[in-house]
Amino acid sequence: MAVPSQAAASARIPDVISARSLCVTFGSKGGSVDALRGFDLDIPKGALFVLLGPNGAGKTTLMRCITGLVEPTEGSISVFDGRNGNGKDRSARLARMGVLIENPGQYGRLNTLEYLSFFGSFYAIPDLKDRIRGLCAELGLDPDGKPVAKLSQGNRQKLQLARSLLHRPELLLWDEPTDHLDPVSQRQVLTYLRGYLGESGATALVATHRLEQLENVGSHFGFLAQGSLKGAGTRAEILDGDSGHEMGRARVGFARAVRPEELSWLIGGFAARMEFPPAEAGLVDISGPGLRDRMPEMIKALVDRNLPVASVEPYRTTLADVYQRLVGA
Repeated sequence: MAVPSQAAASARIPDVISARSLCVTFGSKGGSVDALRGFDLDIPKGALFVLLGPNGAGKTTLMRCITGLVEPTEGSISVFDGRNGNGKDRSARLARMGVLIENPGQYGRLNTLEYLSFFGSFYAIPDLKDRIRGLCAELGLDPDGKPVAKLSQGNRQKLQLARSLLHRPELLLWDEPTDHLDPVSQRQVLTYLRGYLGESGATALVATHRLEQLENVGSHFGFLAQGSLKGAGTRAEILDGDSGHEMGRARVGFARAVRPEELSWLIGGFAARMEFPPAEAGLVDISGPGLRDRMPEMIKALVDRNLPVASVEPYRTTLADVYQRLVGA
């Protein structure tokens, strides 16, 4: 691996969150539970980092470590270049964050404007009322409408997202932000998030188990399972890095229907697996380790055996493939 030049190193985007050998263990009467199992993680400034994993993977515990609500059992985590701790330093860092980890208790008699004005009063926001009305317009909330207790679950969720954005934070921590949102509201929220990060230069860590909602929004992705970080990076880094693990795959079309026994030699010669899509005469899905690099050799072997190859469509790995392989959920 080439060593970066001094100029390149100095131009590197700084990390807003940096974890080293991070472990969190919770004790209980029945023993101990490893919520996080020793990993390194860097999230650069300006990233929209999507943390993917099933329920119980450790996503919320990681966010609690970032806010300082949970202390690492081993290792360390720093935010804005400072260790999380007690006192003024921690309070100052929290003031730079917008957090939605769990749905908090809500003051049900207040309407949206009153509710957000109350939380906005904790910060020095000179244009607070304008800020609230602007956020409500962007997220599809009525600031002067029903009391919070009578809002739908989706609007309560948007209310909490608006609360986290009020003070224009430098770091957003959102845990399952699209819960209870319909498809239109999901687009509203994610479109606003992407625009906010682009305009402000802020950073976001969004934890979810719904890759399909954030696949085209995130700049960086991480895969968390049973407390372990299985992989992380930009989309390109993840997909390029996964090629070493990938089973090369292709859909091969023939000018006529082919029988499994006509292709049985592929099993020994290329360690290949074959699937014959139902109701797709003449199509065969072929996969095998390193097959992507050996594809020309395989096609030549098919032609040499007088098998009428009509088309070859290589299969491109997707983030969903990586998620399935690393997390399995």
